[in-house]
Amino acid sequence: MATRPVARQILKLLAMLCGAIASLLGVRFLLRLLLANPANPVTSFVSTLTRPLLFPWDHLWPPTPLPIATVERAALAGLVCYAAVGLVLAFLGQATTRSKEPV
Repeated sequence: MATRPVARQILKLLAMLCGAIASLLGVRFLLRLLLANPANPVTSFVSTLTRPLLFPWDHLWPPTPLPIATVERAALAGLVCYAAVGLVLAFLGQATTRSKEPV
């Protein structure tokens, strides 16, 4: 079928996107935990880029604006969820590549 390679590529692309999002959230989590300077351009860029990705968890654990070393639970929950979705998509992409030969 012609749709299988397209579906496989879409699943792989979505899995890579989820992996990139999870990586960015991991960097945000570490920067917050290690008390990175919020005025630093890299810290500011990562924080600004990942802020919209945390909207499902912001109402549960709102981020504290104070520059204190804290475990940002919203970032950790987002990291776990995006990584899990990425793994499921990657496994689905692998399942489409298997042949239908009898075992």
